[in-house]
Amino acid sequence: MEEQKKAMKVLQVCNVAPLQGKIVTNAPACLHLNHFDLRCLRLIPIEHLLFYEFLHPTTSFFDSVLPNLKHSLALTLQHFLPLAGNITWPLDSPYPYPILNYLPGDAIPLTIAESDTNFNHLCSNISEAVERQPLIPCLNISHDKASVLALQVTLFPNFGFCIGITAHHAAMDGNSVALFIRAWGYACSKLIDSPSSSSSSSSSSLLSLPEYLTPSFDRSVIRDLPLNPKVGVPDNRSLKIWDLYKPIGAGTVKGLFELTPSKIQCLKDYAQSKLDTNVKISTFSVTCAYVFACLVQTLQQKSERVLFLFSADCRSRLDPPILPTYFGNCSGGLLIVAERIQISGKDGFIKTLEEIIKALNRMDDALPKTVECPLLGSQPSMDSICDK
Repeated sequence: MEEQKKAMKVLQVCNVAPLQGKIVTNAPACLHLNHFDLRCLRLIPIEHLLFYEFLHPTTSFFDSVLPNLKHSLALTLQHFLPLAGNITWPLDSPYPYPILNYLPGDAIPLTIAESDTNFNHLCSNISEAVERQPLIPCLNISHDKASVLALQVTLFPNFGFCIGITAHHAAMDGNSVALFIRAWGYACSKLIDSPSSSSSSSSSSLLSLPEYLTPSFDRSVIRDLPLNPKVGVPDNRSLKIWDLYKPIGAGTVKGLFELTPSKIQCLKDYAQSKLDTNVKISTFSVTCAYVFACLVQTLQQKSERVLFLFSADCRSRLDPPILPTYFGNCSGGLLIVAERIQISGKDGFIKTLEEIIKALNRMDDALPKTVECPLLGSQPSMDSICDK
């Protein structure tokens, strides 16, 4: 890690605020966190790394690419106003839970860096996780205030650049982060298609997003459940992230394994030949089952039982369903417990798939009528999670 830090040179640290246009978008300045959000209040942030090949001179990057990234980001934030704000939990707040609040002057921290490490290796399918860590920005989080989004653009001269994105999990889930990334990319492409636009021109002071990229912040579509926070716990109001996971160490490898549409279809066909013909087999379920079965067979552990914890999007499962562009958290966690011998056997894939399908089918019943919100209390141990 120290060598990676030495190879990284921070060139600039700036703030990017939503561009103030003549027309105000429908993005609210303040959002309350509902029960989906509160479950993620102290979970580790969501992290993304996006690699882009750029074989042009460094001056071209700083003269054209970087200004476009900054300007398109400011335009995009007009529609994602809460992302530039902070999660707070004021003592005098009339709302008994944290809120996501944007105030004029709030902005997203953007770090511009340069690295001489091997770009092609970092963006390859297999690389050590510790090598990528310097590319990921950190959120500013204290007990009473937490930033929502942090960005970092790292240039690898003559090879490419990387955009690192860190998002607070209480503000958004993976689907919402992906929506923001797609909207930012759309805005950037619009600026590239219209090179005459500039930050000073009135034509570039407002971005119009297509409906499929426009976030919905309507919290009324989700029926908020009664919450029973653990009153009296010393850190009850703290926004600090739990330290549930060990730091990434040397030897930890991140790999990308592609499942092409044809391979997924082969898995579906095989599963359909083994299961009831009336069973609905989705791409999500066969992918999870295949990955987990391979993982169990690869890891040489002596435990008799194996656990598989995964989340599923609830947007289409609510009654009535809500827009796929709903911005925030809207997913439910499911846990599968199985005997190792069953998963590591010849039909481990099918056994795992059966359990995943059962869990998904009872997703509606898995949503509790009340939420105890242990995330507002003391930190649980991984053993306590597994015991459940």
